[in-house]
Amino acid sequence: MGALALLAAFWLAPTCAQDASTAAAQVTIAAVGDIRLNGPVGDIIRSSGMKAPSAGVRNLLKADIVFGNLETSVTSRGTKTAKTWNFRSPPANLKALKEAGFTILNLANNHVWDYGKEGFVDTLAAVKKHGFLYIGGGKDQAEAEKLRVIKAGGLRIGFIGYTSTFPEEGWAKKGKPGVNYADFDRLPAVISAAKRNCDILVASFHGGTELSEQANQIQEDFAHLAITAGADLVLGHHPHVLQPVEIYKDKPIIYSLGNFFFVSPAPETQITVIARIAINEHGVSGIEFIPVDTNGGRPKAADHEGAKAAFEALNRLGALTQYPDRFKVDGLSAEESAAMVPEPWTKVRDVKDWKNPFLTIHAGGVEIAGTGAPEGLVSLDDLEAALSALPAEAWPFGKVVAVVQNPVEPGADPSLVKSARPRVRAILQRMGLKADWWPAN
Repeated sequence: MGALALLAAFWLAPTCAQDASTAAAQVTIAAVGDIRLNGPVGDIIRSSGMKAPSAGVRNLLKADIVFGNLETSVTSRGTKTAKTWNFRSPPANLKALKEAGFTILNLANNHVWDYGKEGFVDTLAAVKKHGFLYIGGGKDQAEAEKLRVIKAGGLRIGFIGYTSTFPEEGWAKKGKPGVNYADFDRLPAVISAAKRNCDILVASFHGGTELSEQANQIQEDFAHLAITAGADLVLGHHPHVLQPVEIYKDKPIIYSLGNFFFVSPAPETQITVIARIAINEHGVSGIEFIPVDTNGGRPKAADHEGAKAAFEALNRLGALTQYPDRFKVDGLSAEESAAMVPEPWTKVRDVKDWKNPFLTIHAGGVEIAGTGAPEGLVSLDDLEAALSALPAEAWPFGKVVAVVQNPVEPGADPSLVKSARPRVRAILQRMGLKADWWPAN
């Protein structure tokens, strides 16, 4: 079954024009990552026309709202700022995004100021002229942090955009144009006020470490702060690669959507996704990820290996494994998806990122750490019952536990821990649990 057919069968999501209300109670947002309209994509437009870059994905992008991060200045003027990479796209090339179906663009990033104030002001004018809504940038701070609302399906879908990236000279201030820098002290109040003026709030964040497989602390702090303040969904970009999905306070975070109309020399940037997000009056009801090959500036549906790579990247925190009813990756069967459990310890940055049960064998029993774990030591006779009683949310990495097998009490007899090890191993095997022993044995 093709991607659109699968989506129609699963969610019956309608398609309608921006700001148009529909009778359906559900709205679909198609969201992608970084967009650059010069370089290889610009060459394709010049040689083959405005429809050429999106020819392979236009049907996959059809939605009530189509969102992307405009990672370029759009101007023919300005002075190049002092940095390694400067992007400047012809204003006419925005027509390619119209042909692709985009409705709203994020401007809060580190490239819209590549040609200074003059280039940025031109970018604002060009985006407006071509009929796009935009977030994260403006003629002053008030406009840069302004909530943009799109009405669809009887809902008010709000968007707000932030960045943590430089240059600082490009940050908007009172009376000064620029992008919306994420001031964490002000952010909760601004997000809360925005949520009061819409039904569903989408927070866009441009930040993180380029080419990193995992979100960094700034990304995590922003996403958690935004959701706590009222955001229903966080969409991330800037790393140029896919990063994991997380559920926080029952709300989804996509830490990085990767590239889209953007060609990078690093091969790991080639596989990306279109996130098709189903919205109802309660929030995000599900996300279908369509794996995409950026294909040198002509994105197309990815092959089966690309779909597997996308799943692995999005599932590094185990959210797709833990919530199969909320997340789907097109091109993979339910059986394939269920089998692709993240590799423990190799897919997390530190022990603090381990979210599954953590067992420590003591001389007097086993300590269980994790969501819903009992307090104190559990005897070996009661270990199976205690693990069976843990809630579903205790297993984001699937049925695997980490086991520390060193005695931690001063003067404890190591032989007691050593003798307990075979019983623990047998219990875990009987329960169908994989064990990651630390230190390895």
